Amino acid sequence: MSKFGYIRKFDTYADEEKDKVFMQDFGCVVLYEDQKVSDKICPEWDRLISKLNNSDTLVISKLSHIVSSTSKLSFFLQFCLVKRIRLVSINDHIDSAGELFPDTTVTDILRMFAMLPKEVNYIRRHSQAQKKINTQINVLTPVAHTQVEKELLVVNMYKGGHRLKDIMKATGYASRDSVYRILEKSGIKSNRKKVRKEM
Repeated sequence: MSKFGYIRKFDTYADEEKDKVFMQDFGCVVLYEDQKVSDKICPEWDRLISKLNNSDTLVISKLSHIVSSTSKLSFFLQFCLVKRIRLVSINDHIDSAGELFPDTTVTDILRMFAMLPKEVNYIRRHSQAQKKINTQINVLTPVAHTQVEKELLVVNMYKGGHRLKDIMKATGYASRDSVYRILEKSGIKSNRKKVRKEM
């Protein structure tokens, strides 16, 4: 049950150092940090997701820093539920264990959900890195982007040694063949036997 911290740097956010201190004081064993990149290219975030095990704790600055829409937030929260991850969002005053921010109310959480699209749009408009990357790569449709995220999560969880059953629950794939097909497409050779016992 390890504690991990994650920070994504933005030109519009100036409290990274304060968040780092919080994470260190809270006991995070490793801090992952992405440097002014887009929501499609976040190598440290991908590495962190692959390292998370059941009952670990993840500490972030804000939910709007790690997801770009409410649908992606739902997908991420489902992953946390499946893995029993304790989620701490410092500036949203959210602790899924209900310990750090006892004054946070349901209304506060609903307000955060309501403001998420506005915060994400603000970050996008003012991120120079986002503008530069958008001139170099094709922008995926929301459906395609969600598919890419799901396939990336399959790869990261498989590399992290998670069971196929957990990978399928977190990504919504209904068959082992779908998982193996994604791994094969990503150039990953399966070192596990395709037997029902694993399920």
